[in-house]
Amino acid sequence: MKFNKEELDLLVKKYYYTKDNSYKEEIIKILLPLIKYLAIKNGNINDLEDLTQIGVLGLLKALERFDINKLEMNKNSNFLNFAIPTIVGEIKKYYRDHHYLIRMPRDIYDNYFKITKGINFLRTKLKREPTIKEISDYVNIPPEKIVEFLEFEKNKKSLSLEYEYQNENKYNLGYFIEDKSSKIDNDTKIDIQNAVNSLDPIEKMVINLRFFEGLTQEEIAKKLNTIQVKISRIQAKALQKLKEYFLK
Repeated sequence: MKFNKEELDLLVKKYYYTKDNSYKEEIIKILLPLIKYLAIKNGNINDLEDLTQIGVLGLLKALERFDINKLEMNKNSNFLNFAIPTIVGEIKKYYRDHHYLIRMPRDIYDNYFKITKGINFLRTKLKREPTIKEISDYVNIPPEKIVEFLEFEKNKKSLSLEYEYQNENKYNLGYFIEDKSSKIDNDTKIDIQNAVNSLDPIEKMVINLRFFEGLTQEEIAKKLNTIQVKISRIQAKALQKLKEYFLK
């Protein structure tokens, strides 16, 4: 994990002034062992591959945001001191958002890093938020998948479905459902079951098929003899109902 900070800063300068991706790849190669170490330290070794990819995305974000003038004007400044908090922040955020949540649908999970990396690249290149079509064209993924990905990101808090009991302990619906051996009292289990049962039959079916059986919205639509757009609306409405149930 040892490397020369001055050599790293020199590579950062070269990348900044030339935008040559070969310098970027060299920076990633040098810092990859450190990123893996930070991933294990701030996450879980079982999620090492995913957290390492997130750490690399954090590194790239730091690289684009770093003020190169600091290297020129302050001898005590270096890129690594700026990059590490950004890398750790991205790892912790991803781990917090995805650990013990209702299972991320497989088709979204499979494209998560590709879409995220594409969006970050286009933001930097275009200096604005990219359109759905621009993202779709760049990552070669259908627009409807991009829309669902963005909806999923937007509704992370809804998906965590956290609620507070009088003792101020926070519980997570996804955790209780996924972990059948979790030691929670019967009243809590009943409360969770009541929340799911409070949904309309079609909403309950869509949530089950989407998040627990891992079907795509298109597959659910075909199974229920309807269109994907309608399934998307049902899913969004059901998640909002569950969130409101636990926050009331």
